[in-house]
Amino acid sequence: MRCGHSGGQGWWGCKAASLRAACAPTIGIPETPLSAEAHKAVLRALDDEYRAQAFYRAVLGKFPYALPFLPIAESEERHAAALTSILDAYGAPTPPNPHLDSPEILESVPGTLACACEAAVEDEIRNDRLYAEELLPEVAAYPVIAQVFEALMRASRECHLPAFRSFAEAYRMKRPLTQAPA
Repeated sequence: MRCGHSGGQGWWGCKAASLRAACAPTIGIPETPLSAEAHKAVLRALDDEYRAQAFYRAVLGKFPYALPFLPIAESEERHAAALTSILDAYGAPTPPNPHLDSPEILESVPGTLACACEAAVEDEIRNDRLYAEELLPEVAAYPVIAQVFEALMRASRECHLPAFRSFAEAYRMKRPLTQAPA
């Protein structure tokens, strides 16, 4: 599985060159059982990726083909799949995405693309903090899981956040982007 980030060459300005290989390392057969804390951290990370995916899909429902939501929603699906692979490796069940088409998510979609991008900026900042401050410490004893979490955190910080910031500005200025600014 690939993360799908372009290694700095993409139209949304991704600078996370290492993400291509790092998003879903091979988990293999775990040597130690998953602690309750680490399991909870993986589930929280998955729920956060699910929530982002659902919000971005809801924005696309209101604004079909809006950039950068389509490629980033697809990226969130890959991120969820990386987390699912962790649960699979440990024999833990994977919950379905409870946020897809939920009234809460559908009602949270703003009325303009600029506002939707600004909401996505806030979500990506919150996502970065969640991984850095809460989730990574819970999986410190699991290097492969920590590697996945770090890759997802970098994707948020170095790819998704700059994309949403650029597009928020472009939509506010009524200048939709087709490529990241130089």
